[in-house]
Amino acid sequence: MFRKKNFQFDMGMTAADIPGWDSLRHTILIMEINRVAGIDLSPEETAELKNLGALYDAIVTALPAA
Repeated sequence: MFRKKNFQFDMGMTAADIPGWDSLRHTILIMEINRVAGIDLSPEETAELKNLGALYDAIVTALPAA
């Protein structure tokens, strides 16, 4: 589902920049981030994120301190 050949991501990228992106893919991505990272980004929180850089910042902030 998320495999795109030769696709370059950058921190300023938005959902509109990713071909085929939709709310289902968004939900699945957030659920997987939460599961793999052991964090809990809420739907309300992620709805406010403007780009991949903001998502990255939210993940780093939610991670437990080492």
